[in-house]
Amino acid sequence: MEKTTHLIMGLIFGFILYYNGLAPQYAFLSAASSLIPDIDWLIDKEWISRRSIIRKYWKRAFGGRGFHRTILHNIWALLAIDLVIYLYTSYNYLLLIGFSAGFISHLLLDSLTKTGIYWLWPYGDERITGKSRFHIKWRITTGGIGERIFQITLILLLLLIIYEYQPILQELLKKLFSRY
Repeated sequence: MEKTTHLIMGLIFGFILYYNGLAPQYAFLSAASSLIPDIDWLIDKEWISRRSIIRKYWKRAFGGRGFHRTILHNIWALLAIDLVIYLYTSYNYLLLIGFSAGFISHLLLDSLTKTGIYWLWPYGDERITGKSRFHIKWRITTGGIGERIFQITLILLLLLIIYEYQPILQELLKKLFSRY
């Protein structure tokens, strides 16, 4: 999925957390952390795709598999980052909840694409272990018409969530649309 789709879904998760009592900064952290797993795309572009020593060892260890949707697109990465956040923020579980919600929203969305993700990577990646397991994928093409329709649906859902829980926004929309 594209960054926009991930950001919208992160906002949806964040607003749900906010309306269930989480402070706004943690809810917005959810939106920001929904973009974190795609850092591996940048690493793939800059280090693995170009001729570098890292590429040599990566290809040797993992065959033809690219870097994107591997290291950061699995549950192990989430658990490792969560542990670091938990330990280095004086056991702030609210920060952990906000971050994890966005990260999981990213993994869920990428599971809807044709490429999908390996939730327990490297376990289950047939290019590494020989058998495909825990590889969840669906039919949406990244950047395609299906994703555009999905984005519009998510935007409408986000607006509905905001409208339902924000009396100020409800009054504003009533005033705007009462003229017509």
